[in-house]
Amino acid sequence: MAAAAAAASSAAAAPPVPIASAVAPAPGAPRSSKKPKKPEKEDIGGIPTNSLVLAKWRDGSWRRATLLHKQHIRDGAGEPTGRFNYYVHYDDFNRRMDTWVNSDNVKEDPDAALREAEAERKEKEDVRVEKRQREDGGTEEIATFLEEQHGEAEGMDEAALREHEEVTKVKNVNFVEIGRHRMETWYFSPLPKELWQDEIIDTLYFHEHSLRFFKHKAEMLRHAAKWPLKHPPGDEVYRHQGMAVFELDGAKEKEYCQNLSYLAKFFLDHKTLQWDVDPFLFYVFTEYDEFGYHFVGYYSKEKYCDAGYNLACILALPCFQRRGFGRFIIQFSYELSRKERRVGSPEKPLSDLGQLSYRAYWTWVLFGVLRRFQGPELSIMDLVRITSIKPEDVMATLQYHGLIKYYNGTYVLCTDPALVEAKFQKYNNKKGPVVDPSKLHWAPYPITVKRDKWTIRAKLQARTEEEM
Repeated sequence: MAAAAAAASSAAAAPPVPIASAVAPAPGAPRSSKKPKKPEKEDIGGIPTNSLVLAKWRDGSWRRATLLHKQHIRDGAGEPTGRFNYYVHYDDFNRRMDTWVNSDNVKEDPDAALREAEAERKEKEDVRVEKRQREDGGTEEIATFLEEQHGEAEGMDEAALREHEEVTKVKNVNFVEIGRHRMETWYFSPLPKELWQDEIIDTLYFHEHSLRFFKHKAEMLRHAAKWPLKHPPGDEVYRHQGMAVFELDGAKEKEYCQNLSYLAKFFLDHKTLQWDVDPFLFYVFTEYDEFGYHFVGYYSKEKYCDAGYNLACILALPCFQRRGFGRFIIQFSYELSRKERRVGSPEKPLSDLGQLSYRAYWTWVLFGVLRRFQGPELSIMDLVRITSIKPEDVMATLQYHGLIKYYNGTYVLCTDPALVEAKFQKYNNKKGPVVDPSKLHWAPYPITVKRDKWTIRAKLQARTEEEM
């Protein structure tokens, strides 16, 4: 579907859309350890692009930053005034904090030469370490239970990472408005070219039921007046205490799912881009009232994943974060796995915040089982069967909390009731919604695979064969 330049629904020839794992990266993650680029030789004036500068932070303090882009400030007639707005990346902060500041809030850093020399020294040291490791044939692997570590850019080599950062270094939209909420974007999103060329869009307006997006609010309101639905497309599979969830087949609801991916990309950084949404199911989470259903977030999953992932991409809009909706979405994904009688895990890599969110959920669920357990012994596979959490994730979580011990040549689970109760109460979610499985009206997507290795039965059988 081709859209006019002012309108903004996804086109048939739209660029790839993001289908990938997990939640936004941690605020403490640096942009890159590589040496910054030299300032450009040809410039339009002002401080050169790629310069190392000092920029005012939100609290009024001066922080080290890199100047990524700049624009003329123009007068009422559209003529340059000789002053600039600068787009800066703050050192030691995630890219989501990149922002525009005016020329009064940017100044050249007198220590820029020292910063550049330090970056160059660190780059050379990294090269030496990598070369030494190759010459030594790598490090010896030690068999132990270690929590998987995944960087947000895992799977991208240095060249791909640099290209990604260059193409997406400047946010192309400052704000998105959907329903009653207006939010500052965090990242670049590859919008269709008929909507966006190279200019910076101040606000992009999403219709909250169709997710079509527009550059002008009046256009969105005209579309809303004609749109017949007050809820997302697809099948409603859950409704309870003001929350409703809809299941969408990417092959049947292409436009909505593509628009959903464009929206998600404003808040997710290093994500795999896919042309086709057909292989995915999407679960859209809403709050409902007398005015209709209001978008909260979503997650996607492959209809069948050979790696056993039960979640590919997850997003709760920033205006709903820190209210328990992220855990609600994660819990819902595992409730579906339980109904399928399969184990599941989120697609890797996870961002740092994604790891924290999942660890909190796994701890809450596993320690909830431990505090209720009254029998003589409990195995890892018992926990897997009860929770549908992958054995590797169960082991990593219990080891993180110090409950896995090595005794008489084997690993055993050692629990202290007081510790279990304290951990459960710490991670117990008291402020957000909780999934009620009895309100879930859903049947698993039919899978034609002859032998599904991720069913609970298959995992128990594999463990039995290992012990023989």
